[in-house]
Amino acid sequence: MEPIFGRFATRDRVFYDAPGTDDASAEADGNTAVYAPTTLTSQGWRHSRRGPWSVWLPPAHRLPEQGWKVHITALPDAAGTVLDIASRYCHRHTIAFKHLRDERALAAVLAKDADRSGAGKFITLYPPSERSLEHCLVSLDEVLGGEPGPYVLSDLRWNAGPLFVRYGAFTDHEVLVDGDALPAIQDLRTGKWVPDQRTAGFHIPPWIELPPFLQRQLDALGHEPPPGFPEITGALHYSNAGGVYTGALDGAEVIVKEARPFAGWTPDGRDAVERLRDEERTLRALAGRVRVPAVRAAFEAHGHRFVALERVPGQPLDRLVATTSPLTAAAATPAERRAYRDRMLQVLDALRREVTRLHAAGVTHGDLHPANVMVDADGSVSLLDLEMSLPVDSRAPAVLGAAGFSRPDEPDPVRRDAHALACIELYVFLPMTSLLALQPAKADALVTEAAAVFDLPREWCERMSARLRPADSAARHPAPVVSIERVAEQLVADATPERTDRLWPGDPRQFGQPAFSLGHGALGVAVALDAGGVALAPELRSWVSRSIAHVSTGQARLGLMDGAAGALWACRRLGFADEATALDEYLHDDAVGSLGSDLATGLPGIGIALLDEPDSERNIERATAIIEILRERWGLLGHAAPSGAPSPVPSRRHGGLMGGASGTALLALRVFELTGERRFLEIARRALDVDLRTLRRDADGSVQVDQGWRMLPYLAHGSAGVGLVLARYLAHEPADDELRVTLHGIIRAASAPFVVQAGLFAGRAGLALFLHSLEATGHASADTVRARDHHLGRMTLHALDAPVGARFVGDGMLRASCDLATGAAGVLLALASASPPASNSDQPVLPFLPPVLVPAGSPAARG
Repeated sequence: MEPIFGRFATRDRVFYDAPGTDDASAEADGNTAVYAPTTLTSQGWRHSRRGPWSVWLPPAHRLPEQGWKVHITALPDAAGTVLDIASRYCHRHTIAFKHLRDERALAAVLAKDADRSGAGKFITLYPPSERSLEHCLVSLDEVLGGEPGPYVLSDLRWNAGPLFVRYGAFTDHEVLVDGDALPAIQDLRTGKWVPDQRTAGFHIPPWIELPPFLQRQLDALGHEPPPGFPEITGALHYSNAGGVYTGALDGAEVIVKEARPFAGWTPDGRDAVERLRDEERTLRALAGRVRVPAVRAAFEAHGHRFVALERVPGQPLDRLVATTSPLTAAAATPAERRAYRDRMLQVLDALRREVTRLHAAGVTHGDLHPANVMVDADGSVSLLDLEMSLPVDSRAPAVLGAAGFSRPDEPDPVRRDAHALACIELYVFLPMTSLLALQPAKADALVTEAAAVFDLPREWCERMSARLRPADSAARHPAPVVSIERVAEQLVADATPERTDRLWPGDPRQFGQPAFSLGHGALGVAVALDAGGVALAPELRSWVSRSIAHVSTGQARLGLMDGAAGALWACRRLGFADEATALDEYLHDDAVGSLGSDLATGLPGIGIALLDEPDSERNIERATAIIEILRERWGLLGHAAPSGAPSPVPSRRHGGLMGGASGTALLALRVFELTGERRFLEIARRALDVDLRTLRRDADGSVQVDQGWRMLPYLAHGSAGVGLVLARYLAHEPADDELRVTLHGIIRAASAPFVVQAGLFAGRAGLALFLHSLEATGHASADTVRARDHHLGRMTLHALDAPVGARFVGDGMLRASCDLATGAAGVLLALASASPPASNSDQPVLPFLPPVLVPAGSPAARG
């Protein structure tokens, strides 16, 4: 799971929300310190707020766009003093600066799950010149040097800290790279905007020369490991607390855990170093009594703590479930399900025995979940990651816990471990236990589903339900009703027109995109409601109009799912005529030329939006020009890649329909359908070849995108999205038997009966929509209709009961989402698409879905 989901799951118990706090809520909390300079309030300085930051600018000062900046780190007990010292210096020397507004914001950047690229930053100073920079560093080091604070990983440390320095952006600019919006700085050699690299290492832009006083600091850094330190061979995991690495020590494989000082804090007041020391002591005490990794050695290097642990054989239980469960197969026989069930029951017996031994040794685990259970080939089990362990007689509250496996309200740590064991026992048969963190009453439904699939006995169901059911609920909880009406009613109820940053709660990525966007913003929900027969209320239409009106030309995002192109398409569908006219002006040729090659945020999506007005010959010309650019970018200038060519490996969110070459193929097909020119059909075929090389046929005959460590069948970045375009191509070239066989494998993958998530982009709704779209291209069958209806009928399994209807959990599985890409709007759209009148319409409900196809070049096609 990406760290962003955890960070955005702290403010609201139901929905993802921005983690920043406002002054009013902080001041109302008597336990939260609010930080403010003591010298600037009446001195003519300009004050503004940006998220969790307070920004202070000297009188008549204009902040440069980029330069050398100084970061100061601090711990909460000294933060007020550090701010007072730094702000007085800035006041005397008229240097702009910003600082975190309150103690909760500081705790967030110090926490274990904080973003490593910005972790620890409390104050940022913006000296206007290199001379000012040196004076700032030298002067503040005299009074703050050596003050405890975490290392800012992207920066160069000045002496012993807490001052750090890097070259980067002073003001907000973005550049899109492979569909991701990254902070940008200007390359002073070319004038182009390029990514402002904020990686876990000091980086200097190639056009910048390091000042001599910083070069001396860089030269003084020592990188030699201590004597006897393991040879590091790979990295397994990074967090703000440190890293986990593979290595070799004295000829044996080891796991090396790193802990950063003053970083990675947990709510119990321990930093990463203290937790690792505690874990080391626990592991040494348990040696020979419980199957845990043996401690091989411990080291201190550059203030970091390292512990080398025995590399336990086997694989984590979560990976074992993901790779061997019959649920992941397109089809499984009863014999295969029974074999898996019997093996997992043996593993669970071994796990219970090991936890019993752990408790007999006087220790609880404290963070028991499938990733912390290692299973060997013989079915034996070892316990990993005991940094949160407590004595069995402790009554200290739970500090951390994986969603769906922890019980923070339980005071007894032995019972907390027992609850986690029960959740693991459910997880191995139905990996949806994260729903229990949001709605414990889902336990009965999940237990019943697992028992039905794996023929588990009634005694198992009764025992599991009793252990997982909330203490205040003795009766079974009715399943939420999932229907077009109930999902739509809850969406309407969940709107928040009183807010200006978003209209509906959705994925965390919505806060980095226009609030009106199609994928994560208001217009995606509005399109889904319209498909379900629900018109936006006047106040919601006004909110959308205001949101579009507030976009400035220079800052507009332009993509299909994240910006103006998708909003233009939606506004035309929903009758926002004036807004559509305004959005169309953003898509001029100069603005879109620098966009990427993906459908979600780049050029193909622009072309698709332009062609939504097919009577415009100018727009057909512009779409054709975009195809020519994309041909060159994807290398589509000649024939298809030879069979021996290396297969591209799509990374997270960069592959399939939304991130791969299928978007280019879709645009080329649309131009072919409008013009009848076969060269566009040939371009589409070559573009499809790029994505076809990312597919792999599994043993069960299903075809999915191979990401190297997992297989994806989904709509946005899996094989279903590629299949959607492939089916559209085959509607024009039905004799391509090779592609037809591939499409059948994709359909088989999309028809698999089990899916973890409900959403459109990476879940059941998207698979149902793909299967339904096959009717438009002539590839539907009784089997595809049954599979579609199965997906739609199983939406109840994913649904959360809500005040007036049903909600659905978004990506990350930590909070509910309303948006089109990840939440309830995508589910609503899938339900509505398969129901009259939407199912009888020639108009696609999304811009990348096919209309009912007619012969290319005919008058009907051009209309």
